[in-house]
Amino acid sequence: MKKLYYFIFTAILVAFSAQAQDAKTVTMGAGYANDVFYSLEDGVAMEAPRNNWHIGFTTQMFDFTIFTNDVGVVKLKQYASGNINDWATVDTTGYSTWPLLYNNDSVWEEGSFSRGASGHPDYGWGIYNNVTHDLTGDSIYIIEIANGDEASIFKKLKIDKLLSMSVTFNFTYADLDGSNEQVVSLVAKNYATKNYVYYSLTNNEIVDREAASDSWDMLFTRWISSYYLEQDATQTITGVQTNLGTKGWAVNFELGAEVSAADTTLFNESRLNIGGDWKKFSMATFTYSVVDTVVYYARSQADKLYELKFTAFDYTTGTFEFTQELIEEAGGVWNNEVINTKLKVYPQPAKGSFTIALPANQSAVEVYNLAGQQVFSQVTSGNKLQVSTSNWNSGIYVLKAVSGNTLYSQKLIVE
Repeated sequence: MKKLYYFIFTAILVAFSAQAQDAKTVTMGAGYANDVFYSLEDGVAMEAPRNNWHIGFTTQMFDFTIFTNDVGVVKLKQYASGNINDWATVDTTGYSTWPLLYNNDSVWEEGSFSRGASGHPDYGWGIYNNVTHDLTGDSIYIIEIANGDEASIFKKLKIDKLLSMSVTFNFTYADLDGSNEQVVSLVAKNYATKNYVYYSLTNNEIVDREAASDSWDMLFTRWISSYYLEQDATQTITGVQTNLGTKGWAVNFELGAEVSAADTTLFNESRLNIGGDWKKFSMATFTYSVVDTVVYYARSQADKLYELKFTAFDYTTGTFEFTQELIEEAGGVWNNEVINTKLKVYPQPAKGSFTIALPANQSAVEVYNLAGQQVFSQVTSGNKLQVSTSNWNSGIYVLKAVSGNTLYSQKLIVE
């Protein structure tokens, strides 16, 4: 299967390159047991158990991120009846009314411990010192840890200090009555090849569970939706988050909007460039269906541009199926091109054949089924092209055309 992925037209030359559209499968396991770190170039970089840690810490200088494993493992609340000086006399009366603190699902750098920050120098859990660049903790937190079928485990915790130059987090945690106190000095800088390092409060140990930051682009995982929190509801999402610095955007090719890779408001570094909105759950059948009008574009660690389209999701095994296609090598010409998501195709649905109205005299047209298999490919010199579907199966297809400097992508229904 080959893809004609960009064209530079001159009066006498059409130049093009061919790339493959590959079908991929990633599995988190039954019960979503594992997070999966994935590289667009190399496939799965690492699998790591989701539930063997409670707190994550940044490994980078002048970053103050601390977050929690807030999907079914940890509930975090800030102690509402005092500050860090009240460590010895913590009283959890009224605990049920204190607000839960969650990670920001769009921004890696805003973890649950930063909720309530009022802005520099207040970072939520601590105050920044402009002279030493260290942060000194000012708050106490109550952590509720899931314990299977047993009663939850409760701990109190305070971040005593962050030594910024060595990225050392000094923190203390204990049972609510002060017993089993642990004083920890975690040198996160020792794990600087990763974005974050993790810690288990029940095993009292560091958990090194993340792939090297330059080895992955996407994380198949679960998270609490910030959108639903704004609606006073809690919703767990299973889907894909992108690595720090991975740029991308989503295109719904039914909407007819025109977007450019050079438009930084679209081509951004949001953690949720992919997310989980590409699937929908049916309460009638208890299965997921895939939204077939959405494609995603992402730049890899090697600065190559890929197109992704999800084709199936099985929640019983945590299995994702998608097609992945290299659109542009690093240093290519994509930033001068445009994706236009609307092209005139008629009739819709197609019965026996369909016609494409093309805006330029020289165009390349390809059609793929939802399994990512190419069923048609042709370069044409006219501005209309009729395609026979007599040997095609009924269903939904994706039509792609390059005409001039514009790439079109559109859904096609065949009966």
